[in-house]
Amino acid sequence: MGNLLIVRNGSREHGERNLHVRHHHSDYEPRNISTNWGILDLGYTNLNDNTNYASAGARQFAPGANKNWFKTRYGFWPKTVDINIWLFMQRFNLIKHVVNLKYGVGIELNNYMYEYNIRYLTNPTQVIMDTIQYSKNKLATDYLTIPVMLNFSVKGKWSNGRFEGNQASR
Repeated sequence: MGNLLIVRNGSREHGERNLHVRHHHSDYEPRNISTNWGILDLGYTNLNDNTNYASAGARQFAPGANKNWFKTRYGFWPKTVDINIWLFMQRFNLIKHVVNLKYGVGIELNNYMYEYNIRYLTNPTQVIMDTIQYSKNKLATDYLTIPVMLNFSVKGKWSNGRFEGNQASR
């Protein structure tokens, strides 16, 4: 989209005016580096448990476990949440604004609230049903994330059997 320029051309004496309308294309050129700061993602985390609890590996990791052990808490608001705080995300032009490199730095926070009193042990690595009655049973994982993505942004058009490049600036 561009600007619209109206030029009035005519004589006031005769009371007639000719209007000439010209459409000017903007000289917008996408930047080679685009940066976004402070992005927040909020999500609901769920567990899709397809574990075969009769297998030897499952019996060793979680003795006596069944699918109900890992049931997550529900309520009016989701109890298991995923929060991502992206400090920045950048897009760097590699080839004519069609091929871009996207990267950033962020913190991922995952919280799993369990319905039952399961406990994770570290030595040996196991999950057990605890005898202690917890008011909150929660597993939290926090990560520093540095995503890198090769991004293709094709916004051109096909004309006469050939591709006419990236039309994002028009």
